[in-house]
Amino acid sequence: MRPAPSPSNESSRFRSLDGLRGVAALSVVVLHLLSVFVGTAYPRYQGFDHLIGELGRTPLQALWGGGQAVTLFFILSGFALHRMLLAQPMHYFAFACRRLIRLWIPYAVVLTVSVLFLELTGTRRIVGQSAWMNSLLGTMPSAGLVLQHLLAVGEFDTKPIDFVVWTLVQEFRLSLLFPVIFWTVNRYKWPSLLIVSFALSLPATYMAHLNPESLVSPLSTASVQFQFVIGAILSRQEHAIHRLYLSTSALSRITLLVLAFVLYSNCLGLSSTYSQVVGATLLLVIALCSPTAMRFLSLASIQWLGAISYSLYLCHGVLLLRLINGGYPRLSFLTIVAIAGPLSLFAAEALCRFVERPTIILSRVAGRRVERACAVPARSAS
Repeated sequence: MRPAPSPSNESSRFRSLDGLRGVAALSVVVLHLLSVFVGTAYPRYQGFDHLIGELGRTPLQALWGGGQAVTLFFILSGFALHRMLLAQPMHYFAFACRRLIRLWIPYAVVLTVSVLFLELTGTRRIVGQSAWMNSLLGTMPSAGLVLQHLLAVGEFDTKPIDFVVWTLVQEFRLSLLFPVIFWTVNRYKWPSLLIVSFALSLPATYMAHLNPESLVSPLSTASVQFQFVIGAILSRQEHAIHRLYLSTSALSRITLLVLAFVLYSNCLGLSSTYSQVVGATLLLVIALCSPTAMRFLSLASIQWLGAISYSLYLCHGVLLLRLINGGYPRLSFLTIVAIAGPLSLFAAEALCRFVERPTIILSRVAGRRVERACAVPARSAS
């Protein structure tokens, strides 16, 4: 049996995970703000572009590691969902109802606002901007594409409306599959499960990399399941990991932190997928076990970022692209970025307060009702 954790330690770890999620969300925002200057043909930004490229070869790249942050989000989701189901077992349909309501309503609100903005203002590519940035501009979504986004099924282009939502599509799918992951993590030994999950992930990751434009393909989902499994295993082994970490020396902990940032940033160019998976796993372990990390991640400002992280992730890209289309060339890209950062935080706070938090309450109420409804036939059958 697991040893009973003290309430204070459990509370600190919850706060650490929230803070870590907030820091990761901020790094995604920073990446997309910096991307306005990367790969452009404007001479005034080429020095900045060069500096970002050079710093990107160091562990500092973790500060704006968008792909790394997505990996961390998936591992955190696996950890949090396993912990939730362990503390509060529930019927599959109650779990699915809670999870989909929690994720989908803010997602649908931001998609709707983005489509309305696009209809009102249009979208155009910017001569001189990077190929990546222009791939997000200049395409008006069709009614069919909007419907695909709202249903989050099949393969579709996620760039025209809100280019970050491909990760949410994967989150929807793996949330529906997560009770299977939960059951296998609790039933089988973790080394065997990790090997099987990795074996499923490896060919799927390779084939998904051959077609990088298809970010919501079933192959991508098969690849991402590995990260959810890692998170669930970390939750299952949390106390053993904590004891092991506390038994190490200060030098070992510093070495582990350096290794985590090196692998997470992939500054050595080892693997664009698995280096950051290992690095993100180590960062999660440090966030759970290190008193220093827990104190930092429990700071009020970091906790606020954690509270608005989902809303911030959803809305920042929409705001940035609409500001570029509506503001340039009257406003310089420097001015647009200076406006987009604070405005994203403000919009995320509003979205969190008026949409996300009520949605969380609604998801819990709906989940309880579905749980009661599922319990009635079970009692009748018995």
